[in-house]
Amino acid sequence: MAREEVTSIEVKKSTWKTLNQQKEPGDSFDDVIQRLLHAGDEDTQDTPEDFDEAKVCPDCGEVFASVPELLEHVQSTEPGHGT
Repeated sequence: MAREEVTSIEVKKSTWKTLNQQKEPGDSFDDVIQRLLHAGDEDTQDTPEDFDEAKVCPDCGEVFASVPELLEHVQSTEPGHGT
C-alpha cells in the first residue's frame, strides 16, 4: 500500500500539548485531529466521557463544553496563561 502524502503544520506549543494529551497508544497526531474534526458528526457515537480530559485547559483549568471550544481557547491565549 502506498503511503499517503503528508505535510507539516505549525501550532502553538500549548496546542501541541493538548493534542499530545489526546493521543492513545499507537496514535499519530493525524489520528487525534481526525477524531476531533469528526467528533460532532451525526454518525459518531462519542460519549461525553470520551473527551472529559480534552475539555479542560491544561494552562488555566477552564472547562469547555466541546473540544473545538477548548482548541479555540488554547489557540487564542498565551501559553502558560493560567500559571
